[in-house]
Amino acid sequence: MKYFNDCKSPQQVKDLFKKLAFQFHPDITGRDTNEEMAAVINEYHKVLQSFDGYSFVGSDKKSHKYTYKEKVESAIVDTINELLRHNLEGITIEVVGTWLWVHGNTYPHKAILKSAGLRWHSRRQMWYRAPAGAKSRYNSRVSFNELKHYYGAEEVSGSDSEKQKALPQ
Repeated sequence: MKYFNDCKSPQQVKDLFKKLAFQFHPDITGRDTNEEMAAVINEYHKVLQSFDGYSFVGSDKKSHKYTYKEKVESAIVDTINELLRHNLEGITIEVVGTWLWVHGNTYPHKAILKSAGLRWHSRRQMWYRAPAGAKSRYNSRVSFNELKHYYGAEEVSGSDSEKQKALPQ
């Protein structure tokens, strides 16, 4: 392991990964850095797995436990990459906990969003993708901002380079 040795929490791993992805992503560097990027991704998953069971105090001042779920994290990254490949204008992609939310001018992109496995949430007026088998602990009366505060959120939007900095979460 050479990239994440100094990380003391899963959040530090994820933050550093975003910087490394920006540094080594071939579309950003213009060089053939595929091998280096693959090594970063591989180490990222190994280090996160080592934090499985890690306890921390969240922004809600409550104790939480990090649980590593490779399939869930990989599915989020795959869906975001699928959406970014289409270069959808006027939308914002947000990762809230392990759920993916898409909002903005989504109507012109309805077919693409459906084909990427997202569903329409009529109360929130947004598209979403939940992990397989996930059940919402909160009903629709809780605001989207409250969900973001409780679970944490990462926005994937802006220029292509900004999108690459935010992947994956």
